[in-house]
Amino acid sequence: MLHWLRNFAKQVDMLLLLFLVFFTMDMVIVKPVVMAAALLWMRKELGAGDFKNTPLFYLAMPVLALVQFLLFNRDPSLAHLVSFTVGVCYWLMAFFAFIIIRSRVNVSGVEKVSRTAEVFFWLNCVVSLSQLALVMAQSGTLNPYASADLRYGNSTGDYIKGVFRAPCYINTFVSSVFAFYFLGKKKYNAALIAVVIACLTTSNFATLALVGLLVVSLFLFPGRRARWAIIGQLVFVGAFYLMVSFDNFSYLLSSIKKQNARELVLPELGKIDWESSLPGLKLKSNKGKFMAFELTFHNMSRSTDRLLLGSGMGNFSSQLALNTSDLQQGSRSRLFARLPTYVAADFRANNYQVYKAVYALPPEYHSVRHLPRSFYGQLLGEYGWLGVATFSLLYCGYFLKRVKMLRVSLLTGLLLGYFLFFDYLFEYLSVVLFFELFFLLEVKQKTQATTIHTHAA
Repeated sequence: MLHWLRNFAKQVDMLLLLFLVFFTMDMVIVKPVVMAAALLWMRKELGAGDFKNTPLFYLAMPVLALVQFLLFNRDPSLAHLVSFTVGVCYWLMAFFAFIIIRSRVNVSGVEKVSRTAEVFFWLNCVVSLSQLALVMAQSGTLNPYASADLRYGNSTGDYIKGVFRAPCYINTFVSSVFAFYFLGKKKYNAALIAVVIACLTTSNFATLALVGLLVVSLFLFPGRRARWAIIGQLVFVGAFYLMVSFDNFSYLLSSIKKQNARELVLPELGKIDWESSLPGLKLKSNKGKFMAFELTFHNMSRSTDRLLLGSGMGNFSSQLALNTSDLQQGSRSRLFARLPTYVAADFRANNYQVYKAVYALPPEYHSVRHLPRSFYGQLLGEYGWLGVATFSLLYCGYFLKRVKMLRVSLLTGLLLGYFLFFDYLFEYLSVVLFFELFFLLEVKQKTQATTIHTHAA
């Protein structure tokens, strides 16, 4: 046993594996501790060069927020200062997380880091399947997806969170990223299992993106085996929804056809008294997420500073604004429960009202369709058009300049762009990390291949 453990430790990057397992968990208190430990362990490896060629986006965003805070701060309270400090820490952790994974790729090499990522994948598979087994036991049926019990049925996928302890679609995204990664590595059985885990979460909006990108993959991955593998994945998705989770399939069809199924229209959203918070406002949409975008543009039009720099970090639409507020969201982080409650005026007058209406309903109604969660809404509402420009130039530009013909990175980048519409993914410090890890791996692999080809020539 001891010999096996030593051999295992030689085959994988244990520091990176532990970092991925614990840092990507949705536990706010754990993240800074894990990051500090990783940086302390790597202190002799890191140099000035490790801080170069890193997306400046992660440093530019807190700078924009600081400018807005110093020039247009409408609330000088201690609670606001604490919220602002936590928000800056989020961006800095994202910055250092990128440095850590890039350093591990450079130090350990492509093969070792790839094996490490695959070990993480199989660990997540075991945890996800264990969660499914637990749901089966609790529901008393082998197919809880077809259960008439409202705790299960369509909501069964909500329990398949993997190691992330976060909303199930975080597991969906990471599993989907692994599916494309394994396709690129020609590990087709593993790619199918990744699609299986993604399907188990029954995140319908994510399934649409996965199916669409699998179809695109038919044209990106050459070879008969690759195409048959992709077709097999598509067949599995169809079979799963038709034979295992038909209610979700029906709900998905009703969503596409815009029928008045459950969650498509919530009367509670129509009861919000906008006149008291935003006099004269007339919203066109009756779906929470689209209402949130209308509120965002309306808020930005109120002043030039909001148009350019937004309402400020944690002041309009973000995980930070939500966590520091007094809204009840189920199991709240112990860290935020101890921090001063902070609800910015712009947040309270806008998205706070939508959250409050949706959270007043049972959990099965807390869908992505109605929750205002969206990174794009966060970008516009809290950082303004300068924030959008910063993201476009310093983040998207960073990857687009290097993507070239990287097939896996192209697919996972498209997937990330789609997912950013549905949640504040940068603040989870997990989803984006895997996109960046596989991007760095693919770049490193291509660079090595080019170098070998050059020397051979």
